[in-house]
Amino acid sequence: MPSYKALAQKHNIYSYDGRWKTADGESVTIQGDRVLLENDLDASVMKQSATELRILLNGMGEFRAQLDEHGRLRWSDGDIWTRDTRLSAVPMTSVQHKKQMSEE
Repeated sequence: MPSYKALAQKHNIYSYDGRWKTADGESVTIQGDRVLLENDLDASVMKQSATELRILLNGMGEFRAQLDEHGRLRWSDGDIWTRDTRLSAVPMTSVQHKKQMSEE
């Protein structure tokens, strides 16, 4: 498997923060150590290594993901998340929002 640095450069992934799409087309947002699913489930996410994540969902258990060679997250339950690359899909920090507002 290629190194995380090589995968990150190839897929422009330096952070897992942002919006992702599940195999079923649901939107998922990773922000820091939290993940928010469409059904309003909020869970903690932990970076296990440069290419592995772990999520703890209350009442549903633990799930692990591995970053694959295409920049997708392959989960232990078989789900595959793909980064939502639309510009509007990337969460904007409050600092970025204030800067954008002051430029308009």
